[in-house]
Amino acid sequence: MIKKPQYPSFYFVELASINIGGYVLPVPPSVFTSKGTLLDSGTTLTYIPTQAYNLLRDRFKFTMKGNKPAPPFQELDTCYDFSGQSAIFIPGVSFKFSDGAVFKLDFFGIMMFPDAAQPAYGCLAFAAVDDDISIIGNTQQRSAEVIYNVVSEKIGFVPFSC
Repeated sequence: MIKKPQYPSFYFVELASINIGGYVLPVPPSVFTSKGTLLDSGTTLTYIPTQAYNLLRDRFKFTMKGNKPAPPFQELDTCYDFSGQSAIFIPGVSFKFSDGAVFKLDFFGIMMFPDAAQPAYGCLAFAAVDDDISIIGNTQQRSAEVIYNVVSEKIGFVPFSC
């Protein structure tokens, strides 16, 4: 847990890398740590610097080649039409923090289905942010219990406890 004086009521973490399907994005940790990474349950999506997002999106598209692309939905630019499919297979995504802790996202931490009228329309639940703090949003947090140990300045993730 990192406290920033300019944001006294928020908790930050030191995101070091993102792994997608066993592939660590070739992004230096400073891309995430220079501005900070906010853990925010009040933000829906996860926003990461454009450099990291472009690599994540491109790797995701590479692994999803057999699926039918769909038009973007608002700021979600990597979407698919899964209609007619009995199962959806996506690459795993995890966050690695500077202390070595790893937070593996579940299916609904990676994909979101934003349009109730089109339940087979799914999008990668990440977006790019330019020159600002990164945010790990509630879509990625909802499959885990997030524990804030303010005294020890630690944040923990207990997967699949919610």
